[in-house]
Amino acid sequence: MRTIFVISVVALLSQSGVSLAGPAAWYRWQNANDPLILCSQTPPGDGWVMVQGPFRDSACRKPGQPD
Repeated sequence: MRTIFVISVVALLSQSGVSLAGPAAWYRWQNANDPLILCSQTPPGDGWVMVQGPFRDSACRKPGQPD
């Protein structure tokens, strides 16, 4: 019985850090091979270079860190 209690407490505590995480910032990325620019929170892949950011919205229009 005590083992189940300890496992439950550990499981709850391990999940508590997830609720403290804030939203990620957005950045403008440009393709190295052409003038295509997109807005993403993570690098879209090889051949993309970060050109502006951070932004608070997914359209990359509101500068700054998200709240």
